[in-house]
Amino acid sequence: MNIKINAIMTALFLSIFVNNGAAPAAESRVHKGETSASIDKTEAIKIAVKKWERIFGKEKIDGEKPYQAILKDGIWYVSGYLPHGSKGGVAEAEIRKKDGHIISIKHGK
Repeated sequence: MNIKINAIMTALFLSIFVNNGAAPAAESRVHKGETSASIDKTEAIKIAVKKWERIFGKEKIDGEKPYQAILKDGIWYVSGYLPHGSKGGVAEAEIRKKDGHIISIKHGK
């Protein structure tokens, strides 16, 4: 009886591990743009905003709309917006076009 229970528990564990262990990692890479062949302006902004919100907070980043993205030498330079005459800085990100890898994140003062 114990052998049957152990075999069932082992099979159940392996089934859960195999089915749920590999898929989320691959899925999360797709969302980060790491497995796509190339990312466009919209995707670069999405990647930057997601990371900025985690670091600086959603409310702060929402206050920096509209976001801008400029492509130069295979790098998307993404930044928030600061109205003319305002004090402070904006969130900035450098994101590699070919795979969505975040090179740098910062926020001006």
